[in-house]
Amino acid sequence: MIDGGIVAAYAGAAFARGVARFADSKIDELLKAIALRVTAKLGRRAEEDLSRAPTDRAVQERVARAVENLAAADQRFARELDALVRRLDQAGGRRIINQVVAETNAQHFGHGNIEVATHGGHISKVHAPSPANYSGAPAWVRVAVWLGALLAIGGFGLIVVEVATVMSTRTDEFGRPAFPAFADIRLGVVLFGLGLVLSLVASLGRATSRRGW
Repeated sequence: MIDGGIVAAYAGAAFARGVARFADSKIDELLKAIALRVTAKLGRRAEEDLSRAPTDRAVQERVARAVENLAAADQRFARELDALVRRLDQAGGRRIINQVVAETNAQHFGHGNIEVATHGGHISKVHAPSPANYSGAPAWVRVAVWLGALLAIGGFGLIVVEVATVMSTRTDEFGRPAFPAFADIRLGVVLFGLGLVLSLVASLGRATSRRGW
């Protein structure tokens, strides 16, 4: 799984300092490559935001979220970023992140988190949402998630009630509680199935969404 936080940090480092200012030509090339790959995939708005405020918390979060969204839907993009991150790490790229801009120090602390500290002493943590986080998804996706969950829960609850009702009011030829037929639980099954379908559609919608701005 791609760590959108570290990808955003590397892209931000490339824009903040300018790759031409780095002494290590290998790191220069890799930073340029990851920045170009990210902005080519995310679009002009991402490039403008990174150029304007490469280490800004909100920008970093949006880039991280968009990168993880797209990587989940595009395996080729995910593999390319993974290869670039690995090569940058091996070349000492984390050191570059720590040197971004004169008064800013961005240090990666594990999956999905970048801790940003300024010389003024202010420390803030940027969290890159996981693929399970729908907070940045389009509105229709969030509506579908909630509706799907409600339908699935309601359908399951209705199945339980219908089964309990039938078994408590009907008996077979031996006087034992009768198990309900499909017709007895049809409505609950339909609602539960619709809920699952809506949840699946929402999941696919989030994975293929390019939104992040």
